[in-house]
Amino acid sequence: MVLVDPEFRRQGIGATLLARALSRLDVRGVPCDKLDATSEGKPLHEKLGFQAEYEIERWMLSRRGKALTKVPAPPSSNEVFELDRNVFGADRSALLMSFAEQAPELTLVERSNERVSGYAFGRKGSEADHLGPWVARDGASVSKLLDRFLNRSSGEVVFVDLVKANAWAERLLAERGFRLSRALTRMFQGENLNPGQPDSICAIAGPEFG
Repeated sequence: MVLVDPEFRRQGIGATLLARALSRLDVRGVPCDKLDATSEGKPLHEKLGFQAEYEIERWMLSRRGKALTKVPAPPSSNEVFELDRNVFGADRSALLMSFAEQAPELTLVERSNERVSGYAFGRKGSEADHLGPWVARDGASVSKLLDRFLNRSSGEVVFVDLVKANAWAERLLAERGFRLSRALTRMFQGENLNPGQPDSICAIAGPEFG
C-alpha cells in the first residue's frame, strides 16, 4: 500500500515510494509487478507503465451482529490450494492456511461429485468481517458459499472486494443487501505470464493481500 498524508500530497512522494519499490523488484528479477489502484492513483501507475488487468469493487453489508459461531479448524486441502493456484496465478497456500488458522469459522469448501467446486476464506478486522478470496466453478457454489459465510460471520459489517469479471457475484451481493462502496483496478507491469482465471474469482483476498 502507498499512503501519503493529505498535507504532503501532489509533491511526488507517492511516485518516489512506488518507483523505489519497483526498482527493488527489478533487482530481484521479478518479471511482473501487480497492484490494485484507486481511481485517483490509476493515472500515476499508468505513467509508470502499468496496464489494467481487471476491475474490482468493494461492496459492504451493514446488519445486526450476532453471536460468533465456533467450529473446529478445517483440515488443509491440497485440492483447494491447487484450484487457487490455477485461478489466482500463483501459489499462496501459506497465506490461505494462515487465514484458516485465524478464522476457522470463516473457512468454507463446497464440493460437487466429490470434487471441490468452490471455497471461501475470511478474516475478522477491527471494523468488519472480510470475505475473500471467494472462488467457485459454478453459480450454485457461489451462492452457497456466500450464504454460509454470512451465516457464520458475526460482524455487523461485512466487506467483499468483488471481481467484476465474475458472472454471478455482483447480482448475489445486491440481492443480499450489499451496497457498492468503492472501485479499484488491478494493474500489472511487465510480462503477465500467470494471469489466472479472474472470471472464476468472485472476490479477491483484499488489496493488501492480492
